Amino acid sequence: GDSGVSSWSGTEDRWAKATMKKLGTPKAVRNFFDGGNRRGEIGDFKEELNHNSKDRKKEALKKVIQAMTVGSDVSSLFPDVVNCMQTNSLDLKK
Repeated sequence: GDSGVSSWSGTEDRWAKATMKKLGTPKAVRNFFDGGNRRGEIGDFKEELNHNSKDRKKEALKKVIQAMTVGSDVSSLFPDVVNCMQTNSLDLKK
């Protein structure tokens, strides 16, 4: 049966989130430690990096750099970022 560990873990998780919020921890840092939506976020980045629109690629690159700056592991996006560099758009390369 259920050992009750999952409910304790849920309680601890809610406490940790509430404490980080109370201490004024930036949302990006809380999201990093939460890890709950990171997979979806990486998938979104990947989709945007492979989009036909140069503007969407540029915005995606900015978001990837922002995520990397706060310590998120975005190494799985490396091939997609390299593919973005195969363009004549100097703005995108910057």
